[in-house]
Amino acid sequence: AIVWVKYPTSSGSSATQVVAYPTIETKNGALVAFYEPLTLQLDNFDSLGTDLGGILFPNCEGYTTTDLTYTNQTEWEGWNVTGQAEALNTSVAGDYKSFVVGQLTYNLTSTSNANETILYLTEPVAGTSIDNPAVIVFEGKGDTSTNDYHAVIIDLDDTPAGTSTDGVGVEDLRFSSPTHWTATQQTDSDITEHLDLYGTHGMLDFNTASQGKVTLTIPTAQVYADIFVAEETATITAGSGATTAGATQLGEVLVKDTEVSSVSTKNLIVIGGSCINAAAATLVGGAHCGSSWTDATTVGSGEFLIKGYDDSSLAAGKLALLVAGYAAADTVNAAKYLRNKKPDTTKAWKGTTSTAEATEIVAA
Repeated sequence: AIVWVKYPTSSGSSATQVVAYPTIETKNGALVAFYEPLTLQLDNFDSLGTDLGGILFPNCEGYTTTDLTYTNQTEWEGWNVTGQAEALNTSVAGDYKSFVVGQLTYNLTSTSNANETILYLTEPVAGTSIDNPAVIVFEGKGDTSTNDYHAVIIDLDDTPAGTSTDGVGVEDLRFSSPTHWTATQQTDSDITEHLDLYGTHGMLDFNTASQGKVTLTIPTAQVYADIFVAEETATITAGSGATTAGATQLGEVLVKDTEVSSVSTKNLIVIGGSCINAAAATLVGGAHCGSSWTDATTVGSGEFLIKGYDDSSLAAGKLALLVAGYAAADTVNAAKYLRNKKPDTTKAWKGTTSTAEATEIVAA
């Protein structure tokens, strides 16, 4: 018997395509994929004699497709691969074609069998194929480009014992980000710490004789440093919001909906629906609850709304951003999506949050 599992791809995968290394989501929004080299019989991938037409890779915003097409050659079996000028020769072992998905590089490498290849993930720095299992952890969206989802690869042991008393350990950490730092602890040479530009911190511990282990800490959004610039003689006092020698602290920025008038000269982010938040009610035209909220916003059960208002009635000449869901849990997911995905707030967005992640976002 053959069992097929259909993944919810953004474009809808066809019967001749497969999804490679689908991700699962952690509690705080990081995406995790389990990797191992995959042997693919390109002319019979489904054991029914079907040519493999493409491989779909998760890219944190949907899927990237690498198309495959058989090309009839006189003396060898060839396959066209997306973005490659020359076909992959699957009649010669070791021929390979590389392709980039987001911040990671993969390759298809021919074996000694015609029309058979192995799909490998490429080690980011050395450029060699990772030929043992690994865990790929994708960070949130960075601020340097529109598709800047870097990843950390937890490379497992090359030759693990794999027994009940000696399982699989960690070989090393690989970062797709070119900006990261590594240092060995001065107090314990068996521990190496890693940090990249996004703020992901990894601690690789080889104190256990047979197995390395890693502790990975990933922020929910890219980290920043708070920097104050002032005269050499300036003194900055935290908490008061007072100005001292030209340096001003922001102070408390949270206000209740009943206190909106006190920040009428500020741009605002309004959290929560119109049923419980008077500021939100002002934006959507009434204290709508339940079906009334749906009628006013088109946002129903299990959905959220992210919408910006220019020159809002809350603050004349200022901006207001409404982040609200049908229920409290949906509002939490709306805030999570805004923080992690950073959508264009000049548009209105409606998300489905049944999986705690807005996989289907459309302009409202």
